Amino acid sequence: MRYLFDASSGTVIAGGNGRGLTNTQLNFPVGLYFDSSSNSLFIANSVSHNIVRWVIGATTWTLVAGSITGTAGSTSILLNQPHDVVLDPIGNVYVADGFNNRIQFFLNDQPNGTTIVGIGTATSTVTGLFLPVSVAIDTQLNV
Repeated sequence: MRYLFDASSGTVIAGGNGRGLTNTQLNFPVGLYFDSSSNSLFIANSVSHNIVRWVIGATTWTLVAGSITGTAGSTSILLNQPHDVVLDPIGNVYVADGFNNRIQFFLNDQPNGTTIVGIGTATSTVTGLFLPVSVAIDTQLNV
């Protein structure tokens, strides 16, 4: 939903077609990033195990990372309940891959990701993560 300042009602800008796996639906969206250069929302579509891009005004999304069929996994292509997504200035994608206990990095328009933080299993060690729910980068692209 988009709410303009001081408005009492909003406008649906992504989803609104019930919960599901089709490219007109979202399935527990929990994190989003607005990319002003493309007028798009990048959405952590958690229970569908993917990151999708929804251009404002469009009626469908396109797949950015993860499974188009809702399959969870821990390979370089698959995600398991991603919780957040951010982009850097050149369009690379960073994903808090929740149930894989890692931060995945996807080069712009590439389906294969690289684990840049975490070891893939839940741990409280200095090299691991436990269910990351957010990701951020600074101006020098530090996570």
